[in-house]
Order: sequence, then C-alpha cells, then structure tokens
Amino acid sequence: MSHLSPGATMLVPSMAWRVSHHFKELEGEDKRFLNSDLRDFFVGTAMQTIQFRLDRSGADLASEASIEVKDSGYNLHLNRSFLVLMKKRGGKHPFFVAWIDNAELIEKK
Repeated sequence: MSHLSPGATMLVPSMAWRVSHHFKELEGEDKRFLNSDLRDFFVGTAMQTIQFRLDRSGADLASEASIEVKDSGYNLHLNRSFLVLMKKRGGKHPFFVAWIDNAELIEKK
C-alpha cells in the first residue's frame, strides 16, 4: 500500500485484556544470585502483569512487575541508589537494566 486516500477507513478491533505471568523458572533456592556478596539471596517470587486496551479512541498499555528476594537468614536493605540488571540464565546480554536513584520510583507500603 503506497498511499491512503482522504476517504480511507481503518477498522480497529476493540479489545481489552489483562495478562499475568509467573516466572517460576527464575525462582528458587537453587538459583542464587551470582554476585559473591549476594550468594545467600534468591528470587522467591517473580511476576509480571500487562494490561492493554485498544479501541477507536486509541490505546493504553500498562505493565507491572514484582520480584520478591529472599535470603538464608539475614536482610538486605537498599537505602541508597542501586542498579537492577536482569538477564536470562546463560544469556549474553541483559534484557532489563535500571538505575534506581529516585524515591518517586519506590513503592511506599
């Protein structure tokens, strides 16, 4: 298609959905962090939820991820800036990197 005429019509299917995925392959005491300072820590729960809406007025997309880190008897308190880097086990490159240094990004409970 090289061009659209002024009277062209586009039909868009309306849809709205919410999908959650539990990443069980990342969880478990047998999958400890590789960083030597964090070798006692592991991911207890890893979840992602994606919410999508598309209709004639436009589209909305929201994604939320949560990771629960557990340890073998002590707590890790991140009270200053930190780096989150995630890569697939055996992967060459990370699929997610974030430098967290803004209190607005932290959820208050």
